[in-house]
Amino acid sequence: MPQIKLEPGEWGEISASKHERGRGGWRARTWVCDLDGVRRQAQRRGDTRKQAVANLEEHLKDRVEPPPESDTEVVAVTAQTSIAALAEEWLENVEVGDFSESTKHTYTREAKRVVSELGEAPVGEMTVARCRNYLRGIAETHPSKAKIQRTVLGMILDVGLAHDAITHNPVRSVRGIRRPEKKEVEALTEDDLRVLREKVRVYADDLERNHKSGPRPQRLLPDVVDVCVGTGCRIGEALALRWEDVDLDARTVTIRGTIISTKAQTAYRKPKPKSASGYRTLLIPNFLVDSLMRRKVNQGENPLDAVFPTRNATWPSTNNVHGAFRRFREAQDVDPAVTFRSFRKAVATILDREFGVEQAQAQLGHAHSSTTQAHYVAKPALAPDSSELLDGLFGAQ
Repeated sequence: MPQIKLEPGEWGEISASKHERGRGGWRARTWVCDLDGVRRQAQRRGDTRKQAVANLEEHLKDRVEPPPESDTEVVAVTAQTSIAALAEEWLENVEVGDFSESTKHTYTREAKRVVSELGEAPVGEMTVARCRNYLRGIAETHPSKAKIQRTVLGMILDVGLAHDAITHNPVRSVRGIRRPEKKEVEALTEDDLRVLREKVRVYADDLERNHKSGPRPQRLLPDVVDVCVGTGCRIGEALALRWEDVDLDARTVTIRGTIISTKAQTAYRKPKPKSASGYRTLLIPNFLVDSLMRRKVNQGENPLDAVFPTRNATWPSTNNVHGAFRRFREAQDVDPAVTFRSFRKAVATILDREFGVEQAQAQLGHAHSSTTQAHYVAKPALAPDSSELLDGLFGAQ
């Protein structure tokens, strides 16, 4: 998230967030460059988002000189400012920015790693060579980690750039970092899917049959697997389904949300998919209609209107469902490489083969068919037969 340079008297974009403590339920914040050229953070509260933003805008328009220390935090960033201090400022902006909770969680985790390795280093000593050596050390064992670390370190250093503590961001000049090896997409076959669906049902039956005490196991996995196989949706999208999103008569489900699961908070339903293209209505096969009909009849109502509520009528955590699927794999001797994403790849590969990549793209909710083609569609081992055409063109010579 690059920092915008501000001239004296200018302020940046205003962000507002819920603030439980203190007066006012909302807090609006932004960075302002006062007339003395020092960049400071200004904030105001209000009972609503609109009121908090209006209070801050009014304050900024009337602001002609730096306010008291109690009102803002003076930020004097120089070449000697540590990476840890810049990371703290950057994370404050992330916290009030327009990011999903899972993105904030990822940025916070990766920033902690940067601070643990480089936290005491002055920003003025962060040369291209030092950044390259740091990222190369990570890439030696975790190439994919080096990619996100490069992004986060670059955004942290952008804070120093915005304060004129450095004249350029050295991360932008780093080259030669090992990239993750691109693996060929592997997809389950139709027969693989049939076998897996049957194994999941057998596993669920065994759990119910062998239950002796405590809460009865929920028959969750067979229906979740059917949703993933029958739609190609993401696991978070499947678990976020509500009965109002399902029309069994029309044989459709509409993907309108996803489940967000982090260690920091209870799983919750985000009322929109991963991306704008993820909002879609899908026709579903008869086997999925049957699965959902049985579930609706046997489940009863719940306050969330959730298709897959927990026993306590809360949204299910994707982490818990992944754990249940992991236990199924171990019990049924299923390849550990098989995950819920495997079902998504299988659906994409089947649809690409039968109807073309555009159909697979629309089903999976991707913005670009190149994403579907590169990461979800398995390439055929044998190229399409063009021998007869080529023979007809050149064989008679």
